[in-house]
Amino acid sequence: MFVFGAYKTVFAVFMLKMDRYVLACKPLSYSTLITKTRVLHGIIFFWILSGTLVLATSPALYQFVHAPEVAKKMFLFILFSIFWFS
Repeated sequence: MFVFGAYKTVFAVFMLKMDRYVLACKPLSYSTLITKTRVLHGIIFFWILSGTLVLATSPALYQFVHAPEVAKKMFLFILFSIFWFS
């Protein structure tokens, strides 16, 4: 559960930084770019993404895959891709 909170925190900081970036770079169009609907969609998207990342990197993944070597490769690939692209 701690990892889920860590992902949520990182994505919340990202959303705050994007908000401040738009406010500083495009102040006249801020109210049209940042709306309640877009913020709500962003929050829902990052909650789903956080949950997906937690499930994908969970050691419980080994229980759902019958071949342990396949599960190990999947687990390592997911970890590598998360750290590579972040």
